[in-house]
Parts: sequence; structure tokens; C-alpha cells
Amino acid sequence: MRNTPNNSVLFASSSNISWCQVVRNKAGEVLKTRSVRLDRERIPVAVEDYAEYCSQVGGDRYTCIVDATQEIGEQSQALVEQVYEANTEDCVEKFGQQLDFVVDLFKALEAYYVDNFTPVLRTGTSGD
Repeated sequence: MRNTPNNSVLFASSSNISWCQVVRNKAGEVLKTRSVRLDRERIPVAVEDYAEYCSQVGGDRYTCIVDATQEIGEQSQALVEQVYEANTEDCVEKFGQQLDFVVDLFKALEAYYVDNFTPVLRTGTSGD
């Protein structure tokens, strides 16, 4: 595991949520980081903006999206553990809401990957 900044979602409050975004080159070296406010309804747009930002500052979009997906996935796993270990209903609710949010970001990152980096499979008759 890298000893550098990771993509993560930060929960200051239920209405103040930000995504710490990390831009890397093909070698995985960190070029830039930034934190952007994240609204649940705009998560897919935020992922597209992140990919564009990565390109603008000289990062590798593929590396950035793959790493972000992995790192956000790791954060969701940590939140699952916190939900499981929570000992009060309030804690379960708090971590559960955070988990839902992080999972939505994970899904949007995966969808971006599929839409932009997965080769299109051709189907049809042998005459294609």
C-alpha cells in the first residue's frame, strides 16, 4: 500500500461532505490533491469532473479512476466494519448513512470505468 494521500470521502456533517481527490500519473505518483464538496445527487457529475481535472493537470485518467475506485472501496469496507461493530442505534445510523454515500460514489466510479475504459463487445451474426 502506498504511503501517500488516498481518495476518501470526509464527513464533517450530514450536509458537509467532501471528496479528497488524488491525481496520479501512470506510475502512480501523486501529482495533485484537492478536496471538493460532494452532493449525493451530483455524484456521477463529480466523477466526470474528477476525470477531467485529472487530465487537465497532467494525470492519467485510467490510473486515477482505478485507484479512486479501489480506495473508495476500501473506505466502504471500513465503514461496513464500523456498522457491524457499532453498539448504539445512533452509531449504526450514522455509519450506515456514510456507507450508503460511499457506496454511491463507488458505483459512480465503476460506471465511469465501464463507460470509458471497457472495450465494446461486438455481438451479432457471423456476417458482421
